[in-house]
Amino acid sequence: MKCPECLEVIKEKVLFCPYCGYKLKIKDNLDKKDIKIQELEEKVAELKSQPTTKKDYFSSIEDPSNKHSLNYKSKQKQQQVRSTKLIGRIIIFLCVFSIILIILLISLASNFLFPYY
Repeated sequence: MKCPECLEVIKEKVLFCPYCGYKLKIKDNLDKKDIKIQELEEKVAELKSQPTTKKDYFSSIEDPSNKHSLNYKSKQKQQQVRSTKLIGRIIIFLCVFSIILIILLISLASNFLFPYY
């Protein structure tokens, strides 16, 4: 915005020109804002009149074929959790099995080494 008195460039929201002290009319600022609002309303109306595609942002988020979709990522996370649980169960099973095997080997070895006890 330019000051009507000294023609210096000034901010739009000031009441007085910082260079010459001229009192600016608030109506001038409002008129310019009204023009900007009208321009924006025209652009919105123009965009609304344009045809839109059926596939929008939210449908692409839920699309399971899209690797970046939330649905795909949640399924992938569930598979990781399942595989982690399965690996944990296998490790526990192997530990228990090896402890039982060690106990059996110790009992067999003690019977073999000390048959009369």
